[in-house]
Amino acid sequence: MSNPDNVETAVVKKARTVFEAELLVGILESAGIPAFVDGRFLQDEFAMPKKMLGLDHGVKVRVRKEQLEEAKMVLEMARKSGERLEDDDGAPD
Repeated sequence: MSNPDNVETAVVKKARTVFEAELLVGILESAGIPAFVDGRFLQDEFAMPKKMLGLDHGVKVRVRKEQLEEAKMVLEMARKSGERLEDDDGAPD
């Protein structure tokens, strides 16, 4: 999803990398919450210079403002689910 209609959005999470941000978008979209990576194409082109200059402050994942709380809950549930998979013996099931 991009934001062509200028829908009011909010940052639900800052990821460390574009790859992590895209995974978060996938989790949200699989739960029926449209999401997108803020400045996705600019991130690709300018990621390395930003890191070199120390300007890298994370990759923002955005959702519609009215879905922000629901999105936070979905990501928290996904995080907890992932922890449970690795808790038993240290390896994913």
